[in-house]
Amino acid sequence: FMGELGEFFFFFFIIFYSLAVLNFVIKFLNRHFKDTLKKNEKFYAFYMKLLKFFMKAHRYFGGATILLILVHFFIQYSQYGLNITGGIAASVMFLQIGLGIYGQVKKKKGKAWILIHRSIAALLLITILIHII
Repeated sequence: FMGELGEFFFFFFIIFYSLAVLNFVIKFLNRHFKDTLKKNEKFYAFYMKLLKFFMKAHRYFGGATILLILVHFFIQYSQYGLNITGGIAASVMFLQIGLGIYGQVKKKKGKAWILIHRSIAALLLITILIHII
């Protein structure tokens, strides 16, 4: 039962992690396809509301991922002990969390910070995939 509960929390972690990553995807689409998106005014108005929502909610989605991965870890660890690939993925996630907190606190971050934050997000995705496969 506890292993299934751990998987349940991991499932919700994946949902909130995906929602956090959508912030980048929506911004990317707006940055590179703005003119195409603007051709449909009603859709673009909705899209901009969606963009603002994800920008505001990004930190909350990230916070939810922290909580969910901690619950997942403690349940799985209590049942099975330490899983190396899970530990690596969690370590990368905590690095990402640190970068996110730094980004919230430090107002003048520079371009290197966002590049690192996005790169670690991609690395996190890779480590999660390795963990679940």
